[in-house]
Amino acid sequence: MLKFRHVYSILLGALITTFLSSCEKEVFPVAAVDPVTNIAIVDEHSEFLIDWMKQGYKDMVLVHIDEHDDFRYIPEYKIRKIKKLYKDKKWDEIKSSRDKTNNSLFSISDFLYPAYKLGIIKKFYWIPTTDKVLAYNLQNHRRKLIGSWDYSDEIADSFHKTGNTMKGNIYGLEITITSLKDLPEINEPVLLSLDIDYFSDVIEDSGVDELDLIKEFFLELMKKNLKIKRLNIAYSTNSGHTLITERHLCEEIIYCLQHPEVLHEWKVPELWKLRNRGFGLIRKNQMEEALQFFSTSSNEYLKEPTLLLGKAISLSLSGENEKAKSTISRLLQSNPEYDRVYTYLKDAHEERGQSQMAKQYFTEYLKRHPDYYSWIYNMK
Repeated sequence: MLKFRHVYSILLGALITTFLSSCEKEVFPVAAVDPVTNIAIVDEHSEFLIDWMKQGYKDMVLVHIDEHDDFRYIPEYKIRKIKKLYKDKKWDEIKSSRDKTNNSLFSISDFLYPAYKLGIIKKFYWIPTTDKVLAYNLQNHRRKLIGSWDYSDEIADSFHKTGNTMKGNIYGLEITITSLKDLPEINEPVLLSLDIDYFSDVIEDSGVDELDLIKEFFLELMKKNLKIKRLNIAYSTNSGHTLITERHLCEEIIYCLQHPEVLHEWKVPELWKLRNRGFGLIRKNQMEEALQFFSTSSNEYLKEPTLLLGKAISLSLSGENEKAKSTISRLLQSNPEYDRVYTYLKDAHEERGQSQMAKQYFTEYLKRHPDYYSWIYNMK
């Protein structure tokens, strides 16, 4: 039978162990320095809200790298419904109430507002496409800038210049608008929200080489010492904000976050270089060169969807639409999520004045997505 002092020693040791364990701080990976694995990938970024609900996050700092603010107002009666569904953990009902129905409770344009009202986020750093911040004299044109996002004069007047950033208050939440370069130091772990349309927009506006853009982004991110609680990434192709020709950037960005060692010498996979070269030719409208390039490279990577995508686009815009349609069929067998190629080609042919061909491609898309117009209506 154990003596009292032995029992006492055992209990005391257990208490000390428990106390020390509770004092240990959770260690968070630093973006672009440590491998980040706590990642959620979605198509539309309104799904971020559901992920944060399920994780039970509270009082988090949000770093939102996105072309859009996603913080539009939602009426209080909808917030009450969201809170009730959240309390009851009715995840399926919450998911079915976003984006696609006439009774949508939240959407891609406003999902951060309920995140704030639910107490998930307490502070908001927004990093839009850099030139949208730096192309303005922040102090003199803040009203015009904020007004262009449909906020009131009162909200615009709350913003003031702090260095190369703007800080203000929208609906009671402190928001800092900044470039990645000028992002202030953040000492606590963050939710990092990353929308691929940010990169798509930079490429479209500046014509920058996509691999150079990714490299520069991560070299800047490395300096920020951001401790990542959760990383959420959205393709945003279905909403049309990210062009289908840039969808693959998501895969490359995730790889860099999971394998930051690639950033040291920038030895990227050969496939990345092929994509970079081929889609660069398409962006420059060099279709004959693009067709020759993708025809060769897609033979080497027979089922690689991005190379099949490039081949289909260059075939169609070189006037070989029957071959393009056959290639699209192979592409969608490889990855059905690339069916946005139809709307890409619809827009491209419209720009060329080829309305009949544009209609054919759009008809194919509508066959696959008969609710398209209803969905777009709810995005307004």
